[in-house]
Amino acid sequence: MTVSKLKAGQEAESRAEIVGFHDKAPFLTTAYNCLNEFKFGHTNLTDDLRAGRPSTAATEDDISAVRLMIEIDKRVSYQQIRTSLGIGISQVYEILREYLAVRKLCTR
Repeated sequence: MTVSKLKAGQEAESRAEIVGFHDKAPFLTTAYNCLNEFKFGHTNLTDDLRAGRPSTAATEDDISAVRLMIEIDKRVSYQQIRTSLGIGISQVYEILREYLAVRKLCTR
């Protein structure tokens, strides 16, 4: 029996055995979507690149700029870094804690 002859009312066990995935079978809709993608010539199984925010918004330029700002003025604040670089406050925290291993900038 092929995927195209499966009925929606069949049990999940029989669908899984027919498709060959046993207990880890995808839903029938997923199988149909994959089949349609291959019909239209999409044979690449990797995801396409998407526009938008990069996987890491902390670039090397931002990291080096923050490092330079700290070296010049030890009492620089998070807000000053954020406004001068034009990045979010969460990115400032990430750069300082993860990339530069800085715990405190100033106590006042």
